[in-house]
Amino acid sequence: MASPFEEIFVDPLYGEIRLEPEIADLASRPLVQRLRHIRLSNIDSLSSPGISNITRYEHALGAAVLAANTSFARRSDPRLRNSFIAAALIHDTGITPFGHLMEEAFFYSQVDYHHETKWSVLLERRPGGELGGADLQVYLGQQSGLRAWAERFYGVNAVDLIEEIARGIQGKGCFGAGIAGELDVDNLDNVTRAAFHIGLPVDRVLPLRITECLENITEAGAFFSTNVLELVKEWLALREQVYSRFMLPRADFSGKLMLLFSMVQALKTGLLTKSSWNLTDGELWDLLLRSKQEDIVSATRRWLTSDLWELSDLVWFEGALPPFSALNSYAAELSSALARPCFAYRIKDKRKRRIKLQLTSGRTEVLGQDPTQWLFGVGSPIRKPFTSKENKSVIDLARTTFNAELVLEDEHSRSLFA
Repeated sequence: MASPFEEIFVDPLYGEIRLEPEIADLASRPLVQRLRHIRLSNIDSLSSPGISNITRYEHALGAAVLAANTSFARRSDPRLRNSFIAAALIHDTGITPFGHLMEEAFFYSQVDYHHETKWSVLLERRPGGELGGADLQVYLGQQSGLRAWAERFYGVNAVDLIEEIARGIQGKGCFGAGIAGELDVDNLDNVTRAAFHIGLPVDRVLPLRITECLENITEAGAFFSTNVLELVKEWLALREQVYSRFMLPRADFSGKLMLLFSMVQALKTGLLTKSSWNLTDGELWDLLLRSKQEDIVSATRRWLTSDLWELSDLVWFEGALPPFSALNSYAAELSSALARPCFAYRIKDKRKRRIKLQLTSGRTEVLGQDPTQWLFGVGSPIRKPFTSKENKSVIDLARTTFNAELVLEDEHSRSLFA
């Protein structure tokens, strides 16, 4: 039986979990409840239907559980412990609809938006800032509830607490390395949760076993016991499997590209603005489908009905990752050359990750490796497959525009450039 001061949740990975009263109260606030209507994945996947409707609310609770499970949290005083767990719980509450996908649409449109810094920006008092600050209306016309929560439990220390949490979400301060660091509760939960819902063989408590090894966090970073090494190797292998399934399916690449196109066009017309960050997925769909611009409605409807755009060959490039804004001029030039409308997209290779682990023994261990490649492709609404000649034009123009080296991974790509 739970005590009257505990709130019980049942999590798909970790089973029955209990949150302390302060954290359970924060989880009930509008800024967290909005996450029930934001997908964890950036698209409602056709190829991995199990991940289509995992919510960021589920992930937020999971990250909070992992933070509470660390040796660091268990040994910290109650205020620091709750501040750390609260940061884990709300780390994604500045996220846009469809997660990072709308952030990418902002970048196509040269609008600077980073969800990790959202609450810090809202705390700033500056001309042109969003009205309300941390009390901004974020969900169904309701204020975030963050300031009210902090004042209820921490009184006169509320402002300092919120600022400490906001720094932590950015990976700064006395516990930031545990929220957004080399190996943090966000990514540990995210990868394992996605793997479980995709249907991969997975040790559901692997993140708990890793966080038990998180002994201390300071401004110098996170420090783990030596027991963590083999566990992290297992997690890195799982991460590679997960991101291979996120990145490589052509149907999902096309879907991301189509939804991005709709959002970028909506930003151009003013249908979406930087203030649209706090929409839910459903609100975004509704807004795009009610657009008066036919290409926005068509791309959105076609994705919803799986009437996918034609897609070029997907190829890997090596070299500096081009900014999303640079894809606009590339697509315009390609559209003219091919006499068909085109929209370009690229994804940074997340299958690999290099992690520098600081151990409590004083040693530093480096596991994994840095990614050096990015996946690239072009979509077109014209119902005509890309020819071999067109595919070669797509790649040739990308090589010169982005000064990138083509990675010839298969026989087909090698034959194009023999």
